[in-house]
Amino acid sequence: MNSAARTDHYDVTILGAGISSTIVASILARQGLRVVMLEKNSHPKFAIGESTIPTTSGLLSLLAVRYGVPELKHLTSAAALLDNVSNTCGIKKNFGFVYHRTDAPRHPDEFNQVGAGEGWETEAHLFRQDVDAYMLHTAIRYGVRVHQNIDVTSVDLRDDGVITHTKGGRSFSSKFVVDGTGWDSVIARQEKLRTGLSEIRTHSRSIFTHMLDVRPYEECVSIDTPSKLSQGTLHHLFDGGWMWVIPFNNHERSKNRLVSVGLQLDPRRWPRRPELAAEDEFREFLQRHPDVALQFRDAKAVREWTVTGNRVQYNSHRNVGKRYALLSHAMGFIDPLFSRGLQNTYAAIAMMIPAILDAFRDGDFSVERFESLNTLQETLIRGNDQLVHSSYVSFRDHRLWNAWYRFWVLGSMYGMLAVNYVRAQRQLTGDDAWLDKVNSFEANGWIAPNDREVVDLVDRGAAVMSEVEAGQIGVEAAVERIQSLLDSADFIPPFYPIRELHKRTHEVGPEAEQRVLRWLTQEIPQHLRDKYFHFDLSILEKLHAAELKEAGAKFDEIVSDGRTLGLRLHRLASQDAAITPAE
Repeated sequence: MNSAARTDHYDVTILGAGISSTIVASILARQGLRVVMLEKNSHPKFAIGESTIPTTSGLLSLLAVRYGVPELKHLTSAAALLDNVSNTCGIKKNFGFVYHRTDAPRHPDEFNQVGAGEGWETEAHLFRQDVDAYMLHTAIRYGVRVHQNIDVTSVDLRDDGVITHTKGGRSFSSKFVVDGTGWDSVIARQEKLRTGLSEIRTHSRSIFTHMLDVRPYEECVSIDTPSKLSQGTLHHLFDGGWMWVIPFNNHERSKNRLVSVGLQLDPRRWPRRPELAAEDEFREFLQRHPDVALQFRDAKAVREWTVTGNRVQYNSHRNVGKRYALLSHAMGFIDPLFSRGLQNTYAAIAMMIPAILDAFRDGDFSVERFESLNTLQETLIRGNDQLVHSSYVSFRDHRLWNAWYRFWVLGSMYGMLAVNYVRAQRQLTGDDAWLDKVNSFEANGWIAPNDREVVDLVDRGAAVMSEVEAGQIGVEAAVERIQSLLDSADFIPPFYPIRELHKRTHEVGPEAEQRVLRWLTQEIPQHLRDKYFHFDLSILEKLHAAELKEAGAKFDEIVSDGRTLGLRLHRLASQDAAITPAE
């Protein structure tokens, strides 16, 4: 028999071998399905999506426990990555935002910072070629068959199964196919799923690379932040766009000197000039933003710049169909602002996996069974577009940004609380069914998935930004409107000074810790207690006292920001049960 023309038989075919594909493959194989993964290129692969957020890590921890894949836990903190995956990833203790005026010096008080962890239990900067390779080998250990450098030409979607055809004549039959091939999605192209962008309000294009010798920004300018900007994801903001700076070299255990750097530009404000090379465009941008240029005085790109088209946005009118489902970035994409790409991916995976397993259990692969996934991913696109579009509007003036971004902070807090609450209830009850609760949140797909009240407030804030864009109100009136919206809300926790627009960073120290503790134990509204802290809150005071005693002289080191007391103690109440890695 000609091996090039043979047909191999599996339960599930997965197209692509990036991080989302390998996670799905590992979980499905761990659950006993025969899985094949087809990758057009080969590892190691360059990829972005390098910065995690607390909700991302919480969802991944949930998936690890729910499906018995502990390797996923290894991607949920800087410490776990360093101990189990690679010493090439960075730590992420904060989100830093520094505002710049084009062709003018930076104003020293125009910056913001939001905490993202403490000690080594922080979020992380993922050096994707190593992290993706780790997950590829994890999938292989669980029994996934992987073919690299194999080009899929078509996918025959039949009533009784799927035949995936490749160059050279080799085919793979399965009962279901998952497409993780990103913007160049095989199925989206074949099934003509891509839509126009008239409903997408965000406009941005991108150039990005990895660089050497990027200076820590706090060594370039005088700036007073609770934690070093270089120990987090730094965003340089300006009218019409932003720049990310994601260091992998920001701690003593790192063996990686690289820093990820990317420019996101609204093409209406910063039109693409085809005659200008990406490196030249980057240097020209630095000349017009002198306080950004200080950070890149000696910087050198170590790989070719990736240059997108006039818009990085794309979308699909469906993401599920006859015997197929698209992963998040095969379905659509908005912009990397706020590092929500992986969060959206993991939310979709959390809903996709049980739908696939149930379909195999019942022998029923009807499209209707996957409609909830279709709705979720459509909502994720709309929600991310709302956040990012409103942010680009706010970039025209720091006063506007300083008011608007607090809706993102608030929604992110409630997104994290929702995921941690589910994990806590599972730990307290021992009932794995709690872990599926993330798929039935009342506002699933929005930034605060389990709190319509918060989502509605964010909607009203976004409406103000639309009025600014339309020229109906000015900056000062918009800021006043936002202040009024925040003042009217009785559900804003003291984890961050959201209402106090004059405060631009998270607060640190014992007083901030006590304020959070008092809110959690004495002042929290009953409906929030029932929704997010449905256990004896008196344990928080005991745990806090024990932490203080244990910390001793190291209190300032251990308690690095006032935002995190309740969240850290919540983590203590939601420690996941031990699970055994694949051999």
